[in-house]
Amino acid sequence: VVSFAIFAHRTHGLSDRAVGGLMSLLVFTFALATYPFGRLSDRAPRACILGAGAIVSAIALAGVAISPKGALPGLMVATGLGWAAMFSAMLGYASCLVDADERRASMSLLQAAGAFGMVLGPIVAGVATAVVTRTSGAAAGARIAFWMAAVALASWVLAALPWLVRHARAEHRDRGLARARETAHHLGLQV
Repeated sequence: VVSFAIFAHRTHGLSDRAVGGLMSLLVFTFALATYPFGRLSDRAPRACILGAGAIVSAIALAGVAISPKGALPGLMVATGLGWAAMFSAMLGYASCLVDADERRASMSLLQAAGAFGMVLGPIVAGVATAVVTRTSGAAAGARIAFWMAAVALASWVLAALPWLVRHARAEHRDRGLARARETAHHLGLQV
């Protein structure tokens, strides 16, 4: 959030009002899309939703770094959608990959990790911006935080790909079995 405000002012000369509007687009999209993605993650493999959200976010954040200011509203909406997909899938995992008596701790850990990212992100972005600005100029310095976030997300997807594929297949299989059992039950068959 802080990095975007600095970037938008330095790179595009946007007013505080325009920056606030763009940030509102991101947060509003995230807020509106989180519940539908949560419902989707109850029906589709969460691993697919998590991976797709990370890819969309990486592309959108890279786009913020290189696009003209006219593209920023769409990129902010895309980032909000990507973040909502990732957050919803992670909430689903935090609730189902642990025993029932460990769910509160799992949810708390997820929230703590997010809060830690909100603290650490601006620090890392600020240091990177200062270093890159000194070595490569203000324009490059203003963009580095978005490149770093995009590369981090893309790297995570690549590193997690075996896990994502394995979980997507298992979730698809388990949901198929659950639907078959439900259909058999409705038909009065013993399974």
